[in-house]
Amino acid sequence: GYSCKIADHSFNLKKTYGYRTFDDLASFEEGLCRLYRDEVVPAVKSGLCAAVLTQVSDVEDEVNGLLTYDRCVCKVGEGAMRAVAEELQTAFSQSLEKA
Repeated sequence: GYSCKIADHSFNLKKTYGYRTFDDLASFEEGLCRLYRDEVVPAVKSGLCAAVLTQVSDVEDEVNGLLTYDRCVCKVGEGAMRAVAEELQTAFSQSLEKA
């Protein structure tokens, strides 16, 4: 539900749907990475075994995808997502070692 509307790549500039809105790509990426680091990665210790991204791209008024509506802009850098994925992998590996 983290949303970031990119004006020239959006379906509708007047309506926006999302639970938390960010004004620019840098703050969107920072917020998304913080969500994973502060909430998702620590949940592995409590038994989390999967995380699913349900909206890869924006869909009309919903602007919580990783790609814009026209699929021209990726809102999060590859390096940032790779770092989050590595943290998740480490957390899962550590949880398996303790099991």
